[in-house]
Amino acid sequence: MTTVWKRALTLALACVMLLGIPGAVAENPRAAEIDELLSAQTDTSLMAAPLLEPVQKGLQSVVSVAVFLGEPAGKEYTLMDEMDGVASGTVVSPWGHVLTNSHVVQNGYFFAIYWDGKFTTAYLMEDDPDNDLAMLYAPGLKLPHAEIGNSDSLRIGDWAIVIGSPASHYFDRSVTIGVISGLNREIEGLPQEDAYGLDLTSTQLMIQTDAAINPGMSGGGLFNSLGQLVGVPALKIYELGDEQENPEAKKNDNPIDNVGLCVPIKSALPLIRRVLEAYDGLDVPPTPPEVQEFEGPSFGVMLYEIEPNFPPRENRSVPRGLLIEKVEKDSPAAKAGIKQGDILVEIDGNIIAGYDDLERVMPSLSAENPAMMKVYRVRGIMDIYFGMSKETYLQRSEYLDVVVNFE
Repeated sequence: MTTVWKRALTLALACVMLLGIPGAVAENPRAAEIDELLSAQTDTSLMAAPLLEPVQKGLQSVVSVAVFLGEPAGKEYTLMDEMDGVASGTVVSPWGHVLTNSHVVQNGYFFAIYWDGKFTTAYLMEDDPDNDLAMLYAPGLKLPHAEIGNSDSLRIGDWAIVIGSPASHYFDRSVTIGVISGLNREIEGLPQEDAYGLDLTSTQLMIQTDAAINPGMSGGGLFNSLGQLVGVPALKIYELGDEQENPEAKKNDNPIDNVGLCVPIKSALPLIRRVLEAYDGLDVPPTPPEVQEFEGPSFGVMLYEIEPNFPPRENRSVPRGLLIEKVEKDSPAAKAGIKQGDILVEIDGNIIAGYDDLERVMPSLSAENPAMMKVYRVRGIMDIYFGMSKETYLQRSEYLDVVVNFE
């Protein structure tokens, strides 16, 4: 040990010894003043909290929505750890109906509602991708429902309260505060699919707010200063021309902050009304009976199941379904007007996404009853199918309803 270190150590020890000697250190003359500074109490009755009541009112009705892409295999206590995604929802009825975004439930197989450390199974009652809205039903969910307000009465500068579950259900019912920054913002929504898998592009008039809308808060609630539900948080703009909720990590040269967009509650009223009027009080929606698989009547076509890696399907410019590769002459399909290149997407109200769906439907078909079929007709698909075209994107076309009479 060097002389310098020895001296430093000796000095340090001396200080310790000195502190231990009674009366060596005089009482701090400012001790009472310091105690007073550090013992201040907060009288909450005097605090200015203009939004405390509406926040507490809104908090009661907001829940987390757990999304599973497949049926969960774990036990109850691990259920929330198995989820593939988490978002938010708002209770809008005394019977357990939850309003959320369509893009939250898209591709979901199983849903659960989480609140206060509890969870319950939820069922998708109706999806409205045009307005980016959906309704879930959670039997036994006994939470106060939100009071629905009038989104048309909002003014720029009004208080905006956003409640949701950013990033994880561990942060459920997080609150952010801002103002209404803009009204009737014309925004192209997130990519959506129709019931058959075809890409849908829609434009919505949305409410803009600077209250933070983070990933996971989609489907939650936008509340006014009365605690009324006036919108559904849906999007956050990260950069110009980039309306999305959770973009991939990338360098952003032109970042935009505090631009969140919400679907006006006015757009949700028709959906809410339809679902509530159809509610019959059953705890669990009825499960359709299974159909025994066996061969049914032929309608004279050769079919090819469109694979996910088929180029026009990869970019969703064609729907899921069965591509009609060949139509036999004078067959029921030919007489109904079905053509080569049509994509069969529905039979008698049953969506046909592949061979398995067709096998389930065929037993219900008979020569005595005509079948209502829906096909998607688009130009150029057979050229891609036979490898004569390198195009990958097909222009939007139309669905056709046809009646097939079996022989």
